[in-house]
Amino acid sequence: MSTPREQEIESTTPRPGQRKGATKQNPTDFEIDQRRLQVGRLLSEKVPQSEIAECLGISRSTLTRDLTAIKAEWRSQVRVQYTEAIAQEIATLDELERRIWVTHLNAFGDDSVSEFSLKAVGALLSIKDRRYRLLGLVGTPKPEIRPVPTLTREEHEEAESAMFWNTMGDYLGA
Repeated sequence: MSTPREQEIESTTPRPGQRKGATKQNPTDFEIDQRRLQVGRLLSEKVPQSEIAECLGISRSTLTRDLTAIKAEWRSQVRVQYTEAIAQEIATLDELERRIWVTHLNAFGDDSVSEFSLKAVGALLSIKDRRYRLLGLVGTPKPEIRPVPTLTREEHEEAESAMFWNTMGDYLGA
């Protein structure tokens, strides 16, 4: 007579010509996936882990491995969804920015050097800021807007004259 352990080993060992199937000790990938679906469902119903293991007839270590795999899959899905949401938001910002530029060009013409609406500038800066935050570029410095210094007519002519003579000096080799 053989011991219970020897009988268990004999019953799980395939005989010659017999196809090796899944056993409790060696489940197929499909069976593992099905078990993990059950674990996930029970976990979402807030069933304690000890009861999940008992209900499914698995050890606590198997349950721990299943939970680790389930949580990794959930994190992966969340990352994909987050990336897709960012891409969609950036596409929306691109379209909004394009519409602002089209509106400006229609209002002032392509070759016009007219003043741009301060509202439009503010909207474009807000779009850029939002895009930077979505891409994780929060520390990006904002462009500094300085007033253009105004020169008197005499100062302007002096500056032009100085540039002209500097250029001529370089040209003449002086």
